Amino acid sequence: MSKTKSLSRRTLLGATGALIVAPHYARAQTVELSIQYAQPNVFKESKDAIAAEFAKREPNIRITWVTTPDYDAGSQLILRQATVNQLPDLAYQGLNRQRILAERGIAVDLKPFIDRDGGPAALGYSPPILSQGTWAGIQAGLPYAMSNLIAYANVDLLRRGGIDPDALPSDWEGHFALAAR
Repeated sequence: MSKTKSLSRRTLLGATGALIVAPHYARAQTVELSIQYAQPNVFKESKDAIAAEFAKREPNIRITWVTTPDYDAGSQLILRQATVNQLPDLAYQGLNRQRILAERGIAVDLKPFIDRDGGPAALGYSPPILSQGTWAGIQAGLPYAMSNLIAYANVDLLRRGGIDPDALPSDWEGHFALAAR
């Protein structure tokens, strides 16, 4: 008697049914994304709004937030988690802290994702903005909340010094010279 089994019609139908049901079953499962960010006192409201909108579009994906009080603590958390292979799915890091993650191979190159979604220009990213998150040859991050320097000037004092407040310098050297006057 042969040890090979014949494939019965019932076995074939059962296997086919399982193959048809499995993808639907997998899609019905809730997926959880772990996302780390710093300074919840600043960003909680915007992150909750993003999560609420995302939940409307992707009801089977749940976001679990992991927060740290500041960017230093966030970077330290990611470095510790990397040693035990328990990184979050996404992490918001300060742009000045991305280099350490890129150089250690922790950061993932975002360029393929950007290109897949139509490229930088279609997504509204200019080369100077992208350069903020480029380290070790990869697009390690994208700016989320960037600050611009703001200078305040006492217009009356400028006028008394013979300086036209409507024609202020447009570079650092000019501002330094103005401050010295």
